[in-house]
Amino acid sequence: MTFLADRPDSNHPSSVWSPSEQRTYRNAVLGRDYIFQGFPRAFPAVTVLAIAPVAPGEDTVYVIKTLFGDVSQPEHEIKLLAVFRVYAQRDGNRWMLSNAIDRLTVHWLRHRVGGITFVYPPWRRLDRRRARRSARFADSLAAAFSLAPAPLTYYIAETPEEMFRLEGLDFVPEASQASGGAGRADGVNRIVFSGSATLQEGYLHEIAHVVFAPFVIPGRTHWLAVEGCATWTGGWQGRMFPDLMRDLAFYLKNHWSYTLDSVLLQPVPPGPMDPRYAAGAVLFQLAAEHGGVPAVRSLFGTGTTLEEVRRGLAQGLGIAPGALDVVWRRKVLSYAR
Repeated sequence: MTFLADRPDSNHPSSVWSPSEQRTYRNAVLGRDYIFQGFPRAFPAVTVLAIAPVAPGEDTVYVIKTLFGDVSQPEHEIKLLAVFRVYAQRDGNRWMLSNAIDRLTVHWLRHRVGGITFVYPPWRRLDRRRARRSARFADSLAAAFSLAPAPLTYYIAETPEEMFRLEGLDFVPEASQASGGAGRADGVNRIVFSGSATLQEGYLHEIAHVVFAPFVIPGRTHWLAVEGCATWTGGWQGRMFPDLMRDLAFYLKNHWSYTLDSVLLQPVPPGPMDPRYAAGAVLFQLAAEHGGVPAVRSLFGTGTTLEEVRRGLAQGLGIAPGALDVVWRRKVLSYAR
């Protein structure tokens, strides 16, 4: 309870978290960003589900499972966000918390390719061709944007459920609904989690998230910039930018009322296609054509309100705010078959 009472949404030194993990990870609590999603929350539904020894008769290491929920408005219904697993180990006369990942992957294999260390179960084989492609992509992306190359760790899980469990998330609603493109990036800790049966070592979208993490400004970077830039460079669910743009052009031709404001105000439109990723990606293509790397980087600092974002996007593209939707739509439709 000491941990839950000490602003668990905030990344700061903790007296009850493993000192070695706090030295290893810049954000020591893996899974924190999923539960809190960058926003402080006072959870009305926090329930410790279980505290049990990791093995019968064990009295020095316990597993703790906690349910995190939120109250939806205005219905006041409890929304399940996650069941979060941590471990508590005796350290002298104190108990220290730690992540699940090292315990779950203690017998996994590690293989470094370029700047990426791939971590995977011993019963699977690493696709070295795909791994080399991912390493080259990370290096070339960093070089293109004048970012110092830095190593990253890439965990390959068999399923979306296993991918989430590596972060200590024993249950999340998305896991049962995730498609073959399931993946996550922890930009602060420079970790990629792949739970995709098809992409495996080649999840370029999530690698791009890690590479571009230094551009993200807390409180100033809109989600459209975060996802748009990763999609522009690394594609989405295994499909690259040109293919996504052709699909988005088809979508716009059949949904004339759908505008850029629709993306910003209504993030999840009805229908099987989610155009948010491609809608953001085309803004980065326009920015690159207008002002290169400086213009691209400027899109990460637009702010988060609708007015701020529209003004910042227009400035990055070198156009008047009133022309933003027209320019965006024209560019998308230029990819129509």
